[in-house]
Amino acid sequence: MLENIKTLTGNTDEVLIQLLIDKTKKELESTGKAYSDTWDNVIEDIVIIKINRLNHEGTSHYEADGMSETFVKGYHSYINDQLSALGLPCIGRGRAKLL
Repeated sequence: MLENIKTLTGNTDEVLIQLLIDKTKKELESTGKAYSDTWDNVIEDIVIIKINRLNHEGTSHYEADGMSETFVKGYHSYINDQLSALGLPCIGRGRAKLL
């Protein structure tokens, strides 16, 4: 999983990536389900999103002249589709929250 995430993001900070992997596993386990390697694909996708959001504080759009910001809410629908297929709660408004 670590190598896949490094390759897909270009981020080589193994300590950071492993921390995000561990946190994401714990967040998913907090739903009451035990970790399974079938979760690896969705964990990779969530960690990639978390890496991309670092230092952007959830901003999805920013304009300099008009000073406009748009913030990300939840995750893409394909993440929720994967979580649902695994019997895990979806993420978003009124759903499980993963940081």
